[in-house]
Amino acid sequence: MKKNYFLIIVLLCFGFSSMAQLSGTDYGKNYANLMNTKTKAPAVDGTPYLYDEWADGVIVFTDNKGGKFDKIKIDLMNNQLEIMYNGSEKVLPYNEFSMVKINNADTHENTFFQKATKFKYKKERLNGFAKVTPIGEDFKIIKVFKIRVTPPNMNAKIVGANYKKRITKDTKLYVSKKDNLYRVKKKKELFKLLPRKQKKLKAFMDDNDLNHKKEADLIKIIEYYQNNIVNI
Repeated sequence: MKKNYFLIIVLLCFGFSSMAQLSGTDYGKNYANLMNTKTKAPAVDGTPYLYDEWADGVIVFTDNKGGKFDKIKIDLMNNQLEIMYNGSEKVLPYNEFSMVKINNADTHENTFFQKATKFKYKKERLNGFAKVTPIGEDFKIIKVFKIRVTPPNMNAKIVGANYKKRITKDTKLYVSKKDNLYRVKKKKELFKLLPRKQKKLKAFMDDNDLNHKKEADLIKIIEYYQNNIVNI
């Protein structure tokens, strides 16, 4: 049976009453001093947003209250959220929220987003924004996003071509097993994390043409392992 782990996490940690008490309107009353009007960004090629389109969702703030909002964007450049509030684009800084779930067709139903600094890899904290998909009680798929701004090419500038700065998104994929983070660049690294009935697991991957280096495929692999090998 599939579970909405984001909702479970929110309800267990913060209580249903906190979620119910704080709507988008209440947010304006309680947190207006934390929101600043968005400033105009300099012209660059590319987008700083994880998803360009607005999406509705739930934000959990650092004071353990949660609120539903109709329009949210994740700004990877500044590690902050943008929220449409009273007809204006506002920003919620990195240190004022702990989690956000946005309803996007490309995300798994259990997926939520949080600061990558919540996680350590080889004893060092990660940087950027983390996309977190819990699978069962032991596993999470964590994809970390960071932004690079590439300076303009001087040759292009000389010949009069487009010489704006360019935004590039960098990503890294991790597997969390019992709160320890691993990279799974090679199949043998994946099977080291998933040691039971490996012939069955390999057959499932081959039959469905799954690539462990792709986030969506990795989620399917570990869901299969959790539901058809571990929990049987």
